[in-house]
Amino acid sequence: MLLLCGKTAAGKDTIKKELIKLGMNSIVTYTTRDMREGEVDGVSYHFVTKEKFSELEYSGFFAETSSYNTANGVCYYGTACESLDEDSVIIVNPDGLKQLIKHKELNPVVVYITCDEATIWNRLRKRGDDNVEARRRINADNTDFEDVVEYADLCIKNKDISIHDLALYIYDFYGTKMFYKRFYAKEIADD
Repeated sequence: MLLLCGKTAAGKDTIKKELIKLGMNSIVTYTTRDMREGEVDGVSYHFVTKEKFSELEYSGFFAETSSYNTANGVCYYGTACESLDEDSVIIVNPDGLKQLIKHKELNPVVVYITCDEATIWNRLRKRGDDNVEARRRINADNTDFEDVVEYADLCIKNKDISIHDLALYIYDFYGTKMFYKRFYAKEIADD
């Protein structure tokens, strides 16, 4: 399983779309946040109410959950246990990452996508994010992502390279990493 992690507007969604074009499976996660323009329920996310999210969480439906404080209140995110499989790509925040890497049977490969703050600001403006919310997200990310590099198998900067080439590099890295994880797991089992 490929876990993509990165600060707001680092390009995670765009890279994920390219990885899917290269053959990876997509995991559609759940959220309580409002749908943005152009998003489609069941494709971008499964958009649910906070009440429904709580019900699902209480029932053990999620493998990981996380929340964000926003200018509009708390938004929750979660990944269904049933959607986890080895050759899938998922975007996670640091809390979700720390929960999912505990699922060793999935052989998670963690890619931390970085981006400079000026680029993030430009992307948030183009996306139409409110300046107050954008500043809050950037400040929160500076704290939330402090130790993510410790969990990453690959750290890569989303700058001066096409998204396709960046996704291809990540895809190749994932394939190589998974080959060695499978090879050594088989070798250990054979001993």
